[in-house]
Amino acid sequence: MNTQKITQEYRKSQWMQIIQNRLDSGQTIKDFCESTGITKHTYYYWQRKLREAACTELMPVGEPTNPVPNGWMQVPQTQ
Repeated sequence: MNTQKITQEYRKSQWMQIIQNRLDSGQTIKDFCESTGITKHTYYYWQRKLREAACTELMPVGEPTNPVPNGWMQVPQTQ
């Protein structure tokens, strides 16, 4: 693992903790950022990055599935 990757992972873990601290505090984002000296822009930037990373991890890698059928399906009639 190279140092850039290690640094990115370290920052992610730090920001996960910061965001969790804000949630645990019950404060609004504005109040939390003011009390910790973090800009709201920086807070929202990292919140978005972490959400995108989480979504990327949850999405399966491979061929995308097609939720729309490729053709018609015959439905049997009930009498």
